[in-house]
Amino acid sequence: MLRLHSSTFSDMFDIPLGDSVSDATSEVVHLHDDSSALIDEVSAQPLRQDAFDSATAILPLADKYDMPKMMRMFLPRVKADWPKTLARWDLNESHIQATIAYFDRQREERECYEYGDYVIIEPCSAIRFGRTYPLPEILPAAFYHLSRLPPIFEKGTDWYFQHIIEGGRTADWGLLRRDDYQTLLLGKSEIRKRMKNLASVWGPGEWRRISHPPRSGCEGHPWWTQQMERRLLNLLAEDELDVLGILSNLAKKFTEEHENNRADSKLCSSCLYPLATTLNEYRQKFWEGLPKFFELRVDGWLEEDDDIDI
Repeated sequence: MLRLHSSTFSDMFDIPLGDSVSDATSEVVHLHDDSSALIDEVSAQPLRQDAFDSATAILPLADKYDMPKMMRMFLPRVKADWPKTLARWDLNESHIQATIAYFDRQREERECYEYGDYVIIEPCSAIRFGRTYPLPEILPAAFYHLSRLPPIFEKGTDWYFQHIIEGGRTADWGLLRRDDYQTLLLGKSEIRKRMKNLASVWGPGEWRRISHPPRSGCEGHPWWTQQMERRLLNLLAEDELDVLGILSNLAKKFTEEHENNRADSKLCSSCLYPLATTLNEYRQKFWEGLPKFFELRVDGWLEEDDDIDI
């Protein structure tokens, strides 16, 4: 079986064994790696932390022993968890929110006592794997996710349980090394600079580009020039700044108001759709800059691999 899946093992088994098993000249091959990871059926598991841990344990062994089938099975899965495109990121975020809601219902019905944070893949293990494998294309998404998480270093504390009960997510901070913390702090600083610059340009000129000039019956112009800048500047005070999430929620709000012909923000219908479109454009530009924020070199950023299909 090993011969079929690995050219390395196939070559090993082609070594002549001599005339008898007791022949002192027979070649003996000693394998010192733990093979238990090789038999884990990770592909049959749902998207869970333990599945990710098993997959990332298998990949170095599969690479070492030239097992291309295993590489094709697990590597796309790891890449899909930490994607290079905003569309895939949004898909993952929807899946994660559904997972958290599922475990909330299960606990309410006393079917299980797990929280979503127990099973959702956390970013530090992904960063450790991306650094050592290496798989640099997963690092921007992993570092961005880590940048929006609170520094809860000890599980089991009251703060931890309160956080995950409210649907929050945590990280295994102990897996990070010094260079990882440097990358994280640099990225958080650059993200704040980007948001500060964004607040400074979101003025009257930007509004005229987006929609109509100021007119009676629509409070879009003062709303944009006053409230949006204040909102963005207030966000800079938050340590766990989730730019993509914030802009996404605003875009969804405007889209829903436009589709339902209801403007809670007192904007006219001709303002709402262009606003939602603009916010989504800002999200895309922000995503494009992730590698630069964290000073990460990634080839083919924004180009999703063809083999990713989950």
